[in-house]
Amino acid sequence: MQQKAQQKLIELNLAYEEALKAVHGRPAALKDIPLPEAKTFARHLYENGHPESALRQLARTSEKDAEYFHLEGQILTALRQYGSAHQAFRAAVQMDPSNREYRRAAFNAAQNYKKHRRLPYRIADWANGLFHSRTREKM
Repeated sequence: MQQKAQQKLIELNLAYEEALKAVHGRPAALKDIPLPEAKTFARHLYENGHPESALRQLARTSEKDAEYFHLEGQILTALRQYGSAHQAFRAAVQMDPSNREYRRAAFNAAQNYKKHRRLPYRIADWANGLFHSRTREKM
C-alpha cells in the first residue's frame, strides 16, 4: 500500500515538473525535501530507467550523506558522466571509508573515466549522445 502511494507521488511530482517546464519553458524550481525522501524518490526513478529525473529529485535536498553520494554516483554513471560519478563515489568513500561497496564503485568509476577519455570511446559517447538527443526531440 505504501509503495503504491510512493509510486503515485513520484508520478505526480514528475507530471507537475513537466507541466511547469511546459508553462515556463525552463526547469521547475522545487522546494527542499528531507534526505530520506529524496533518496527514496531518486532510487525509484533510477531503477525505473529515469536517471535524469532521479538526479533532479536527489538534488532537491540540502542534506548529504555517504549513501546520497553513492546513489548520485550510480545515477551519473548511468548518464555516462564518468568524471562526476567518480567524484561522487570518492565523496561516499571519504564519508564511510570502511564500506567496500563504495570503494569498489569508486574504483570502477575511475576505470570507466580513464577508458572513456580515449578517442574511440569519446567518439562513440558523442555519437550515442547525439542519437539520444535526437530521439528525445522527436518525442
